[in-house]
Amino acid sequence: MANVHLFNPENDVALGYWKNCFTLSPLVRSLHGDGASLPMWYASAGDFVFDPQASATPEWYGEAARRFGLDVTVEGCVPSGLKGVPWGWSYDACRQLREIGAEVPDRERMERHRLLSHRRLTAEVMTRLRVMLPFAVPEVPHEADSVKEVMRKFGEWGGRIFVKSPWSSSGRGVVYVDKWTDMAEARVRNMICRQGSVMCEPAVDKRRDFAMEFHSDGRRVVWVAYSLFFNGHGASYAGNILAPDQELESMLIADGADKERLDAIRNALTEIFRDMIAPYYEGYFGVDMMIGADGMIVPCVEVNLRMTMGVVAALWRDRYLSDGSRGRYFVGMRQSQSSSPAGMSVRDGRLVSGRMCLTPPRRDGKFEFVVEVSEL
Repeated sequence: MANVHLFNPENDVALGYWKNCFTLSPLVRSLHGDGASLPMWYASAGDFVFDPQASATPEWYGEAARRFGLDVTVEGCVPSGLKGVPWGWSYDACRQLREIGAEVPDRERMERHRLLSHRRLTAEVMTRLRVMLPFAVPEVPHEADSVKEVMRKFGEWGGRIFVKSPWSSSGRGVVYVDKWTDMAEARVRNMICRQGSVMCEPAVDKRRDFAMEFHSDGRRVVWVAYSLFFNGHGASYAGNILAPDQELESMLIADGADKERLDAIRNALTEIFRDMIAPYYEGYFGVDMMIGADGMIVPCVEVNLRMTMGVVAALWRDRYLSDGSRGRYFVGMRQSQSSSPAGMSVRDGRLVSGRMCLTPPRRDGKFEFVVEVSEL
C-alpha cells in the first residue's frame, strides 16, 4: 500500500492540547504551509505527499523530479485509502489525514503514543542506561507536579536546572533556572497548570549538540544516522551538517566524545527501544544528546517520537548528495521568492554544488528549507 505524507510540524504542540483541532499561530501556520511538500524528499517511490498548494507550482515539481529522479506525487487531492504518514502523530494529525481519506491508527494506539511522547520517557530511558552502560552518565530527570518539588530539585542540583513541559520540543516549553525568582516560579507554576507536571534536569555545561536517529518497523528498531545540528534563537532548530556518518562521528570525537562509548550508547538504545517503542510505533524518531564540557555524553536529552529534521538531512544526504560534496541543510526565514533548482550542479541525480530550496516558492511564504553544498 502506498503512503500519503503530511507535514505537520505543529505536532508537538498538538500533543500538549490533545484535541482533534486547535488554532495554529500565524508563524506555525506558515511553517506548515511552506513545508507541505518537504516529504517528497524522504517519501518512498510511489508515495503521495499532501500539499494543498501544489497546483500553483507544477513546473517546480516537474524540474525537481527530472533532475533528481523523484517518483513521488505531490497533490492537493490524493486517492483515499492510503496509509497516513504524518510528521508526527496526534489526534489533530489523525483529523487532517482522515479529511483526505487516509488510514489512521485507532484511539487506543493514539493514547499509547501520547504517553510514549511524554518527556518522562527520557527519564525511563536514562534509568535503563545507567544500569546498562559501564560508564557514568548524568542524573536521571525528575518529574515534579508541584512548584515545591521543583524548588527541592533546584537546591539538590546546585541551583542550575532545566524545567521542561511534558509535551514540547525544539527549545519550546523549556526554562533554564539558575536563580529562583518570582518570575521563574510563575513560569514553572503555569507549566504545571497547563500539562499537570514538569520534568526537571540538572544543567550540564555543553560543548556540542547532536542526535542519533532511529527507525522502528513495529518489531525492531535500527540505528539510522548521526545528526549534528545547530540551533538558532531560543534553542530552536536551525540546521544540520551534511556529511557521511563517519565524518560526523569524527567531529564528535574531536569534541571530547569517546567512540567506544558512542557505540555502547547506540547499542543500548537500540535494545531499549525494541521493547519500549517498537511494539507501539512505526516510523523514524530521534534522540537528542549532548557532549558536556568535561567530555561526558548525555545519552538522552529528549526522545522525539516523530520524524525529525535530522532524519530529513540524513535521508536527503544518502539519496541526493554527491559523494564528493559536503554542506548543510537548514530551515530559516525566506530570503527570496526564487526556489528553482535551476543553476545547480547536478550529476546523476545528486547535487554536486550550489544552493537549492527543497520546497517551492509561496506567494506569502515565510520559511525556506535549504541545502547549500560545495564540492571537496
